[in-house]
Amino acid sequence: MRNSVMPMILVMVVGLLAWGALRSDNQPGIHGPDIHPNIFRLPKKDKFHVDSAVLQSTNQVQVAGQIPANLGESWRVVLVVAKDRHALTRSTVLGLGERLTAHGCIAIFAPLDAPAFPMGVSRVITIATDETAKIPTVLGGEAQATVHVNAHLARLPQDHPAAPLLPHPEGALAADLTITHHTAAQGEVAGWANWWAALGRGLADTAITHLAPGGLPPVVDAATRKWLPTMRPLADWGAALPPPPTTERLRWDFAFQEPLVRGWIGHVTGLTSPDRSGVEKPTLDQLIERMNAGKWEAVGATGVRVFSRKQSPEALSEWFSITSTEHGWSVAWWQERSGAPALLADWATAAATGDQSAAHLLHAHRDCPVLPAELRDAARTALDGVKK
Repeated sequence: MRNSVMPMILVMVVGLLAWGALRSDNQPGIHGPDIHPNIFRLPKKDKFHVDSAVLQSTNQVQVAGQIPANLGESWRVVLVVAKDRHALTRSTVLGLGERLTAHGCIAIFAPLDAPAFPMGVSRVITIATDETAKIPTVLGGEAQATVHVNAHLARLPQDHPAAPLLPHPEGALAADLTITHHTAAQGEVAGWANWWAALGRGLADTAITHLAPGGLPPVVDAATRKWLPTMRPLADWGAALPPPPTTERLRWDFAFQEPLVRGWIGHVTGLTSPDRSGVEKPTLDQLIERMNAGKWEAVGATGVRVFSRKQSPEALSEWFSITSTEHGWSVAWWQERSGAPALLADWATAAATGDQSAAHLLHAHRDCPVLPAELRDAARTALDGVKK
């Protein structure tokens, strides 16, 4: 045993790891910025601000789908999702967070596999870098990459049973951008942090240019830092959005909160998965078993499985839907506002007296099935003569 080579091999391995760490430490920022699941805030101290390097970069864009309407309501709270851990993805997420926050929006970061943030959002933007990306190992080297950007309004699908309770969409719901990026090799770059900042901000600016034609719409009053009264008011339910049910294979993507309906949208991963005893079973069957144990009752619906429960006489009813997709199932958990017809009537009364907020709310729900018939004309014309 004295002549064993294992101790020598271990020494060599540790030495190689230490050498690699030293190389990484000698190039701070080489792996790109870190992002964390939370509301993004701009640094208050100048020493934490990173200047962008001046690079010769190009971004060519292909658009699939119709860009959602560029309205202030849809930019108020934006969830920015990293679909992978690539440094270029993280840099672009950070760049978008900086641009949106500086404009007055609320930007929430969602790194890969992070739990969904418990706050209703208006829009979701996902970022993914193609695996073929070529990133230099030497500062100032050439870079080539394809970045995929998806932007969609934070809504239930149009054919969902609860979708009619949502505000009128005012246009398209989703669009995809494919950005082909190239940065030429060049010297005199101050550091990796500056290099990544330039790439991320450049890609973020390109995305915003296409997702917000003519620029991001105003969302806050510069003097008061409050939401502009020309936008639809935030939905106040009097209590925080409850957490949704969870299982090992249930992943929640985002939350939404509108005046008449609020909830969570997610998906089930994997067609089959091990149950608690380790036996491989259909994932959907396991989910249904858990729902039965949770006192959910199946209710009728066309093209989608819907369940409901009420945990106490005072609580709002909870609803849960499962819809088949190409890769598994999409799921939604939601609550519906009680007394919606009376609330709509209150909006109509207030709008008739010149209440701008009520007029926006009434007009946004002009197609709502619970809107009393006698108020439909008033809802369609509620914003006539009102500054939008």
